[in-house]
Amino acid sequence: MINKKRIIAALNQLNATKDEHKEWLAIRREIGADLDPDNVHVYCIHAQVLDPYGICPSFPTALYLIGREYFARAPNSGVWVSFDDLPRGTVSRLWPRMQAGEFDGPMKPKWKWADDHGISPNRMFWHPMAGPLAAVPVAGRVAIRTTTQTRGPLIVKDADLGSFVLGILEHDTVYAAGWIDVRAAKQFPSQTALGSAVHFIEQSQLDRMDDLQKYIETGLGKWVDTTH
Repeated sequence: MINKKRIIAALNQLNATKDEHKEWLAIRREIGADLDPDNVHVYCIHAQVLDPYGICPSFPTALYLIGREYFARAPNSGVWVSFDDLPRGTVSRLWPRMQAGEFDGPMKPKWKWADDHGISPNRMFWHPMAGPLAAVPVAGRVAIRTTTQTRGPLIVKDADLGSFVLGILEHDTVYAAGWIDVRAAKQFPSQTALGSAVHFIEQSQLDRMDDLQKYIETGLGKWVDTTH
């Protein structure tokens, strides 16, 4: 079980820097509100899920979780804005473009579960490839978030879409602890981190990886199978 007091103490530590960065974050949200989703550049990096910009000088160990964080900017701007700070309508327009493969990016870690199931991790999304998932469309976004805490929670943000796998990093290899659909994750109570709502899901509350195949086969998402 997650130590709730430890999580709350870590959130308080993280939020202690909020006033210092409040204006800086507000500027990003203002810029994000003016972005045209049909005329932007998008990229992703592996970063702290609760601090994608890396503005917190001392990040709480209890909240350490690495995931693929997405950013957008106008073609004539050097300011990248986290998807967390974009309007929902803009994000909803960008996901289909990303699903279509318009913004591909590298993925450096070795994802053992992806390898075992014939999924290429070298794209921004998991496209159907040769293997057991080749015949079915992938339902929405399936992304991996990684922690070195063997009993740590999966953190889901209010702006997240799709579904997430929690990976445990051991010796440069990621082992899947379980997964959850974001809609189910958002039913859990939320906390606040840097002004955003986040949900903490214990590993015991995650779905088994075997069930991910069943979830995909239901066709819940709007993925276009590009292999045919």
